[in-house]
Amino acid sequence: MLLRDYQENIVERLTQAFNDGFKAPCVVSPCGSGKTVMMCELAKNNKNTLILLHRKELKEQMENTLENYGINMDTVRVEMIQTLVRRLSKTEKPTLIMTDENHHSLATSYIKVYDYFNDVRRIGFTATPIRLNGDGLIQTNDCLIQGLTVQELIEKNNLSPFKYYGSPLVDLSTIKKSRGDFNTTEVETALGTNEVHGRIIEHYLKFAKGTQAICYCPTVAYSEKIAEEFAMHGISSANISGNTPSDKRDNIISNFKNGTISILCNVDIVSEGQYRDLRGK
Repeated sequence: MLLRDYQENIVERLTQAFNDGFKAPCVVSPCGSGKTVMMCELAKNNKNTLILLHRKELKEQMENTLENYGINMDTVRVEMIQTLVRRLSKTEKPTLIMTDENHHSLATSYIKVYDYFNDVRRIGFTATPIRLNGDGLIQTNDCLIQGLTVQELIEKNNLSPFKYYGSPLVDLSTIKKSRGDFNTTEVETALGTNEVHGRIIEHYLKFAKGTQAICYCPTVAYSEKIAEEFAMHGISSANISGNTPSDKRDNIISNFKNGTISILCNVDIVSEGQYRDLRGK
């Protein structure tokens, strides 16, 4: 698989950053720009790579992409941070650590891994190099390598142009924030009216009828409600959350991939890095 010119540029700048003495650069590149492919290219040229992720779905996607890229899986380990942090003493020392969704790297679990392998070079990849509370990544990274912007990628025909539609029904200025994010209870209350629910269905039928869609919800109760609303209008839908049993969640995601389900409602499950694997028919 050949890298695109902007991906090659990032890989070259990473090499130069290490040559210049940096130990932990962070690559900032938009969703859809192929960060996973860049990680594959780096893993191909490194014989003992450790890749850190924080979700089962991301782990499966990463492993599939590495295999499709032709990587010898004996030379790379893909680990969920929640598992690895509990068995560091039994983990072989890598020669390179790569962290997917690197904006999570300030979490205690990641810090423990970095401290344990404190002399190992590492690279972070993210589209958003900042925490919700506004903290930067200076504690875990010593330089930023900025890729092209979304607009630049669209102009180069590497990303599809898009249209954005917003609703004026909810006044978010009145909703409190906690650590940089909206209070989920207040968001649910603001959204929890029949008028808002009805407009969601109305706008789907107006702008996206017959296509698949992913609905992001603030709470499990709200996600369940929206899935029910779609179903009541004859549109196949399902809800998944952290409370959904693993086998049921896998089955729902599989049905969304094959097009059996049109609307997938979720709470913080179908998000970072998973869009490519969730395309339908």
